[in-house]
Amino acid sequence: MPLEEAFKLIPLSQTFLRDEVMKRIKERKWLAVQNHECKAVLEKKIIVQEKLEDPGSFTLPCSLGPSVFRNCLCDFGASVSLMPLSVAKRLGFDNYKPSNLSLVLADRPIRRPYGLLENLSIRIGHVEVPTYFIVLEMDAEPMDPLILGRPFLASAGAMIDVRKGKVDLHLGSDLVLKFNIDGATKKPTINGQLFSIEEVDQLPDEPFKDPDKEIAKLGLSEAVEDKVREISEVMENERRSSVQT
Repeated sequence: MPLEEAFKLIPLSQTFLRDEVMKRIKERKWLAVQNHECKAVLEKKIIVQEKLEDPGSFTLPCSLGPSVFRNCLCDFGASVSLMPLSVAKRLGFDNYKPSNLSLVLADRPIRRPYGLLENLSIRIGHVEVPTYFIVLEMDAEPMDPLILGRPFLASAGAMIDVRKGKVDLHLGSDLVLKFNIDGATKKPTINGQLFSIEEVDQLPDEPFKDPDKEIAKLGLSEAVEDKVREISEVMENERRSSVQT
């Protein structure tokens, strides 16, 4: 091989060796960085969050027609918004659409809604949010009668910060209404009872019958009460006898 050709091969050999050495160095640096990051993750201290109390349900001030409601309950657990029949009558509504929803109270009795009010506009500040309400007949009107369910809260762009007790309504690209919640209600109630809202199949057209009233009509309520009282007395006598022995 001519010497000139041999000299041409020397730089190629040096470049190959240099590239191999640099490749090995980069691999070692990468391994060192990875080991350092893994070690840092393993050595991180566990952060313990502060335990907070139940902030309760959140409320919003709003108006419907001429009536102002200072505390409307925001309930993400409700698939509909709820209005007492007394409020609906006070607002002048008399045409209700049939509804296939049922309201289930905490002790599981089913309350049949009076009807459905569609295409109502709830005003918050200077903004109107369209929604619908399930109307329910109640023995006594709650202090905070309107319950705003998920459809309304979604339409209003509601974002609730549970930690800070704030509700933000994103009503447009540049319109955000902010509310601070003080002394929120612990749980939404109807006549003092917790409730949930569940969808059921279409209910029959016959009027809903209250089991307690039906029993009273049959004259069985007093007999049942006497039987319960008799059993209670027997249990109390047995308890006293066991204590004395």
